[in-house]
Amino acid sequence: MNTNVSKASKASKYQKVYQYLCNEIAFGTYKPGDMIPTEEELTKQFNVSRVTTNRALQLLVNEGIIERKAGIGTFVSKQNERTKTSGMESNVSSIGKQVHKIGLVLPFLSSIYGHTILTELERLCSDHDMVLTVACSYADQEKEKVAINRLVDSGVDGLVVFPVNGDYYNEALLKLHVEKFPLVLIDKNLQGIPFSCVSTNNRKASYELTSYLISLNHEEIAFVMPHSNFTSSLIERLDGYRLALTEANISIREEYILSGVETVNVTNDQVDNRYIKILEPFLRDYPQITAVVATDDAIAQNILQAANAIGKHVPDDLSIVCFDGPAPRWNSWNFTHMVQDETGMATKTFEILNELMRRDTRDAAPLHIELEASFYLGESTAERR
Repeated sequence: MNTNVSKASKASKYQKVYQYLCNEIAFGTYKPGDMIPTEEELTKQFNVSRVTTNRALQLLVNEGIIERKAGIGTFVSKQNERTKTSGMESNVSSIGKQVHKIGLVLPFLSSIYGHTILTELERLCSDHDMVLTVACSYADQEKEKVAINRLVDSGVDGLVVFPVNGDYYNEALLKLHVEKFPLVLIDKNLQGIPFSCVSTNNRKASYELTSYLISLNHEEIAFVMPHSNFTSSLIERLDGYRLALTEANISIREEYILSGVETVNVTNDQVDNRYIKILEPFLRDYPQITAVVATDDAIAQNILQAANAIGKHVPDDLSIVCFDGPAPRWNSWNFTHMVQDETGMATKTFEILNELMRRDTRDAAPLHIELEASFYLGESTAERR
């Protein structure tokens, strides 16, 4: 057999497998109804992973060129007119233009944060004749792994992932890194793993939030966050908080830093009672706290509820600032917060991913782009009494 692999030397690994099968079918080595080599055989022949081979096969399935029969094997489609030599040659010649499907993994489908990114990515995909497929991790690492694997198995050419906060690296993401699969992380990076990433300048944004509270004469300022291990955005936001206090000559009290209050997908009038039970005693134990920096608005909502439960009024007794929380919400009442540039994040993410999908990614240096957030003055802050 003539694999014609040399003609695709600049293609990514899965495209080499894809193009080889296209050629063999086009030139009659495999005729309609014939079984093609197994996934295991192709994996050994091209010295690639099964994920890579599966991706090539799934793309051929999606195009109707081959069909898989569970427990039997994979066959050239009998109904596929493109198995004729002229049609398949045309298909092979346009291999570089067959990047049409992007996968997006979001924690939640939320109108609070991420909705604009989703909308803008869909628009960009549509403008470039691509298809965007969305899956949710529900802020759970195991579900994130399932979502990533499902999208890869479906034949996506690239992935955009909002990583879940967690105490360990998700093995599905690590596997994609090893396979050099086109991938861009959005919102946060993973410490020590060189993924391309588009995020907010979290350190500066947190510094500005904390500095604003200091300008209102607050000194006893708490910081509430989920578990921070391996999550760059949380670590950077904590750094910004510490820096603002240090520059203002305010002592950093470690007992004022509360972690383990996880982000949950709540609506405007909901809270998560699991974390109210953590926040209420925290505010009672440190009644001198007059302001809190929350790493997102879902946590801010829980802080507000906990404050109300122990008789503290926001903002007279307790000021709250956070990330996200687009106005207006709660009948025009809203938190003072930092607004992330979701449109810019989507645009930069698409540009990076599109480039990764169109070239061999082995030599592509990872990019980390940080965009500036903007300050929004809401109803949750007041000068210390």
